[in-house]
Amino acid sequence: MDNKDIPTCPFCEQLEKFKQTEAEYMEMRRGQSGKATARYKSALIHELYYDGYCCGSTAYYTEKMNYCPVCGIKLKAGNTDG
Repeated sequence: MDNKDIPTCPFCEQLEKFKQTEAEYMEMRRGQSGKATARYKSALIHELYYDGYCCGSTAYYTEKMNYCPVCGIKLKAGNTDG
């Protein structure tokens, strides 16, 4: 599937913002001890509500994210580290 002509969805835009912020952080840490890494995964999210208020959430079955869960575009290799 050729993804060039498909408009970016809100999820893809947010993922790119996270990656950009992360790259800036990694650049700031360059030369410091330790190594920071990030992984992006998909998950089944369970939220519990009581009288309309969220009182808890849990992520189940985290898996490597190969496709955007909103628009279905295949993510490029290296886009995630799941």
